[in-house]
Amino acid sequence: ALQVDSRGRLWGGTDAGLSLREEGGGFLHYRLPGDGADQRVRALRMVGDVLWLGTVDGLWRFNPDTGEFARAPSGPAEGRPVHALAVDARGRLWVGGEQLPLSLLDPATARWQAAPQARSEVRSLQVDRSGVVWAGDETGLQAYREEAGGTLQVMRYEHQRHQRYSLGRGRVKSLLEEREGTQWIGTCEGGARRLSAYNTRVRSYDPDSSSTHALRAPGSAARVADGDARWLGGAEALYRFRPGEEPLSEVAPAPGGFVYSMDLQPEGLWLASRDGLHVLARGGRLQPAPLPPALQGVRSRRFLVDGDRVWVAAGT
Repeated sequence: ALQVDSRGRLWGGTDAGLSLREEGGGFLHYRLPGDGADQRVRALRMVGDVLWLGTVDGLWRFNPDTGEFARAPSGPAEGRPVHALAVDARGRLWVGGEQLPLSLLDPATARWQAAPQARSEVRSLQVDRSGVVWAGDETGLQAYREEAGGTLQVMRYEHQRHQRYSLGRGRVKSLLEEREGTQWIGTCEGGARRLSAYNTRVRSYDPDSSSTHALRAPGSAARVADGDARWLGGAEALYRFRPGEEPLSEVAPAPGGFVYSMDLQPEGLWLASRDGLHVLARGGRLQPAPLPPALQGVRSRRFLVDGDRVWVAAGT
């Protein structure tokens, strides 16, 4: 997990705790307190001056000024693996994870509340430009919109067999909002889905879709907008298409068999894969990114391009 705070500092959550990139170079490392404490950090989110950590042993808060950790207020996340965090317009922290019904924590009052029609196993959370909270779980997607009186209204999307405009099968792994409000949804077994900002119709991009027969496998984990074109990465290959204009076509095999995340830069498309970080140049050639030898070919799930530097979450 990666998070940039209001001062521009980069924080990283790893299997060995929390790390801060120092201004002069190098990293400052922080370990969760307690003998034998599990150090695996799965999610990070800043709320005001507090950095919240989702770990395999519950929710923690961290004070960057003092370097002190503290357990979150007692509640549903205690002792549960936390995989997803988001902050809504009211400053409430949304928390999702394993065997953990989707919950909200108000940091100002330390009070928890369960989300309406809460689902467990939420692995992806996103707050869009209009303030709607999207929560992806094992079997579908929920959208939470707050009404004027403070009531949360819920819209549920799930896969419906033989229903052309339903969500894809399997766990929702990733979410991406376009500038006009359209949501892209990546699922484990149902490819990518495009949810219109103007209605509840879901457009399919999977091996069974007439426009996407080139898709080798349904697993989809990463999407990037490139003008009116779209890049799609996941199981086995990297694809490009223009919704409604140009059918999906395979551009290159996925290095190592899977693409986890992508980012579009002036020099080309960067992608993190099972076989390390790669760059697809504007000319169409896919090659390993210019990294130190120790990181070449190492599985990379997340990365951040920061000017002339690249931060990589690598499985060393």
